[in-house]
Amino acid sequence: QVPQWQNNRSEGASLYILDPDGHKLELHVGDWRSRLTAAKANPFTEEMEFFL
Repeated sequence: QVPQWQNNRSEGASLYILDPDGHKLELHVGDWRSRLTAAKANPFTEEMEFFL
């Protein structure tokens, strides 16, 4: 069993695990377009700005 260091709260399927040395790894399904669309719909902070 692989220890998880965080539950998924982001857009799409993601897995946050620790490697055997304790390094944090993030595995995400999707591409930059889907993640940007989700961030625009639900910004991480009120101060978040998008420059396109």
